[in-house]
Amino acid sequence: MLGTTKFISCLFVLFMATFVIEAHAATIAPTAFDLKILQGETAEHIIVLGNEQQEAETFSIEMYGVQVSETTGEIEFYKLSDDVRSWFKTSEQEYLLEAGGLKEVSINISIPSSAESQTLGVAIQFTGEPANEEGINVISGVASLLFLTIGSDLDNHAELLDFSADKYSSHLPIDFYTTIRNSGSSISQPSGTITIKNLFGSITDVLDFNPNANRVLAGQDRTIQASWGEQSSADGFVQNLSQEFSQFTIGIFTVELNIQPWSDYSEWNSQIRVVVIPWRMLLVALALFILLFSVLKVTRPKNR
Repeated sequence: MLGTTKFISCLFVLFMATFVIEAHAATIAPTAFDLKILQGETAEHIIVLGNEQQEAETFSIEMYGVQVSETTGEIEFYKLSDDVRSWFKTSEQEYLLEAGGLKEVSINISIPSSAESQTLGVAIQFTGEPANEEGINVISGVASLLFLTIGSDLDNHAELLDFSADKYSSHLPIDFYTTIRNSGSSISQPSGTITIKNLFGSITDVLDFNPNANRVLAGQDRTIQASWGEQSSADGFVQNLSQEFSQFTIGIFTVELNIQPWSDYSEWNSQIRVVVIPWRMLLVALALFILLFSVLKVTRPKNR
């Protein structure tokens, strides 16, 4: 069973369907992957470790259990029990990579026949220090996240709790939030689309509802975010006005959610409406119109 001692937590940024800890120029592929293994079976997976620094570096390997935050994607590490840790074998405990070098690391996973059917998140972490010990050394590290399913008698059961967004906006981007509850015992990686239609029913845009391929672990509620429009850090009247011009959008839009928690699961559908009114741009346009009208009225020749 899993150990319960929690000793470190850090924020993982979900990017391109991955969980990854990046520091300096160490790389890893894949950054996340899924395996399904039955009791009594063994599986092998290859991880490619890279050193893009200008000097050689030695990396040590360790496995940790992970828990994923329901809303932020934050990863919390905890120590695996000795029993679970013994399932994972590597040919070496340290790997020396020359500058710019790549190394294939074979991970062998053997599940004992007595293991319970379960799902498990495991971080396979490589931590290294430059081989040159002169001067100041910077510790770098990368991790690949394994989503492990053990056994075949796990059930798929989930429900859509919420689909929402700000009803009124002045400009893009608009963030859509989908909350899913995984009440089953297997891991869900939901997929589907968000379709945006204008007032006349024409399709304005189609979004991937789960752009980072986030997973919902067993027993977890997870909120997944998707954005319509390019992200910005607009702050203040002028920057928001510029955003309204650069991503001009106006109208009432119907937003349709069509997703599945598993490929063989029934599809979920939900619908909301959002209203986009670029009021700053309209205010400036009105001010310019009033100014132009006033100038024309003053400069117009008077009839005698």
